[in-house]
Parts: sequence; structure tokens; C-alpha cells
Amino acid sequence: MKQSGYSKQAFLNSMEYLGRDFAKIQQVTFPSFGNIMENSIIDPSGLTNFSDRFRFVIQMRLDRCIQKQMFSEKEISIVSRFFKEKLDQFRPHFEASISIPVLNFTDMHAENFYVDHFGKPSGYFDLESAQAAPAALEFYGFRFFLFNFYDEECFKAAEGAFFRGYQAAGGLYTPTTEEDGKAIDFLAGCRLLELAQSYWGYKDGVRDLWGEKMKNLLFAYIETEKIDYMSIGEIWRERDHQPPYPLTE
Repeated sequence: MKQSGYSKQAFLNSMEYLGRDFAKIQQVTFPSFGNIMENSIIDPSGLTNFSDRFRFVIQMRLDRCIQKQMFSEKEISIVSRFFKEKLDQFRPHFEASISIPVLNFTDMHAENFYVDHFGKPSGYFDLESAQAAPAALEFYGFRFFLFNFYDEECFKAAEGAFFRGYQAAGGLYTPTTEEDGKAIDFLAGCRLLELAQSYWGYKDGVRDLWGEKMKNLLFAYIETEKIDYMSIGEIWRERDHQPPYPLTE
């Protein structure tokens, strides 16, 4: 982005290319949800509802929050109840027959792929979190880490460019319903919980307040059931130093 002069069109071109790639990536499907291990093994085995898969993941994150003493007793009660109720609410939507288990990279931020001089992705890395999961688990990550690279107007254009490329390449899981959107936001809320815990107490001169900021965004989501993707983007900007909006068309 810096080499392009923080060009809006260069950014949107990359997002459209990403959409094309992930349409192909998500053609790889699995019989159940879980971590992708060697020899085509999915661990744990036999989970055909993603709520069951993520119940373990969220409990692990909550346990770590308790260990770090980042929540009061009242707060841990609120957070635990919220995620339990949401997992129950999404059970019908997260059935494998509806939310097909597909290949997810799950950590697609701006520093986890290379591009060529045209902005087209030329290599992906940092894939140890790859797993069999609903496409929504990948889609939330693009909202969380990439579409919000600039301002809100560019966010909408980036999401549009991504799904334009996605559909052109035969992508099968474009979110179209209100339930699809809520599922994506819920998974983003799960990531807020993870990052609040990860950055709690972290001190490096840049991310000192990230744990507290993620915690505040988490409780804002619990209260409103809306994810503030633009505020999340502002946190990444503290590290990456890109301008808040494209500098050239």
C-alpha cells in the first residue's frame, strides 16, 4: 500500500484478487469441524455442529481470562452467559449441512500474504490456525483485519470488491441473509475475547493498551450486538501507521 501511494484502487484490486483466491480455497470441504492435522485427520473428530466446536474454544479463552484476572466476577458472568446463549442461538445455523465445513486460513491480516506489483496475492503464510470451519469464520477476519484498513467508505468498497471477485470465481458462500451477517459478527466477537486476553498485560510500547481496548469493544458488542470494525482498524493503525483514508484514487 505504501509503494502504491496508499492508492484506493490498488487496495480494492487486492481485495478483489483475494476474493477470487478464497472462492477457490473454500472449494475444499470436510465432513466435520476442527483442526486440520496431517494425514487428512480432523481433530477433534465427529463434530458436525460448529457451536460444539467453538464451545471448547471459547471456554479455553474464558479460562485464560480468569487466570489473568482481567474480568471481575460480574463481568465473567456476563461474558460467559452471553457466549453460551449465542452458541445455542446459532446451533441451527452452524449445522454442517447448512454451514459447510470448508478450508479456512483464519488469520488473514495484512502481514500474512505477499502480493506482486499488481497487488495480486502471490503467497500465503502463517497458516498454523488453518481449520475446517464455516466460511463465516474467514469472512469475519476480512472485516476484522483488512476491509477496515482505511475509512468506512473504503470498508464498504473493499467488501464489495472482495465478493465481486469471490462470486466471479464461483464462490459458494456469499453471506446474503441477516442471520449470515449476525454469525459473522458473532465470530468477530469471539476474536475480540481472544485478543483482549492475548494482549492483557502486554507491554511493548505500542500495544500496551490493546487488551483494555479490545475488552471495551467486546462489552460494546455484548451490549449492542454490533461490531465496531472501524475502531478495530484504528487499533491496527497504531502499529502499521497507514493513513486513515486512501491518499490517491
